[in-house]
Amino acid sequence: SVDLIAMEYDQAAIVSTNYGNTLPIVGAVVAGPPAAAALLLFSQIFKKPLQEMAQIYYDVLGTFEVPKINNTNAQNFALMSEKYECIS
Repeated sequence: SVDLIAMEYDQAAIVSTNYGNTLPIVGAVVAGPPAAAALLLFSQIFKKPLQEMAQIYYDVLGTFEVPKINNTNAQNFALMSEKYECIS
């Protein structure tokens, strides 16, 4: 939530990268087309675990002028989502 009158944050955020899309490119550059094909297959099979491995969770709290950004975890993110009814 964001309180525009008090100018305060109470939010959670996810920052994620997608290693799956870059693995075949790296394989092609480093080891050639056979390695790129193998890494493409690997990245498609393990797409979800690769995405979850590259996620970092943050809490954003405090005022607009001095926000506090802290590392958190998936459980806290889920609790915040339930608290503010972002997920069912």
